[in-house]
Amino acid sequence: MNRIYIETTPPEKDKKTNEYRFFEYLLKLLNLEAELIGIGGKEKLRVFENQFKDTTRNGDKNLVIIDADGEWNVGSWNFESECRKLEELKQELNVDFEVFFLPNHQSQGVFEALLEKIVANDHKRVIDCHIQFENCIENYKEYVTPNRKARIYSYITSFKRSHKQNENFKNRGDWFFDDSKLWNFSAEELEPLIHI
Repeated sequence: MNRIYIETTPPEKDKKTNEYRFFEYLLKLLNLEAELIGIGGKEKLRVFENQFKDTTRNGDKNLVIIDADGEWNVGSWNFESECRKLEELKQELNVDFEVFFLPNHQSQGVFEALLEKIVANDHKRVIDCHIQFENCIENYKEYVTPNRKARIYSYITSFKRSHKQNENFKNRGDWFFDDSKLWNFSAEELEPLIHI
């Protein structure tokens, strides 16, 4: 079975991160089977050496999906140098994997940048309101401007939910990716990810 390694933490019992749930839903939507593996950060890729090798030995593929987030974590990040580092890691470990950088394998960004692009059209105003809030906060030096994670969290928490939905959100990390009123999985911004 193909394996997809994503940057988020692995699930704990029934609790999964929104990123993990997103990829679960995307695989289901595309009618694809693959084992999802939360790696807990791209710097931990070498820990999965044996899994990479087992997958290849079985004739299956490894796909690593990570953020292109130099702006947030490493000031000197760029696409070519990140590709070079990963190629060196592949050679050092003698493993094979393909890589996809979120949000679109071209631009610098993060998973949340992709989520922002697939917000349902009817609710983009929630994102616009949060951006106005961020712009306001920037005027005050004693405050920290919220990041994109806060923007997307603000979006998903802005909707009324049933008691059961609320419990699933709090206790299981459910961001309701299967709800087309909240998310647009037909958005063209998903095309690069869907066609890897």
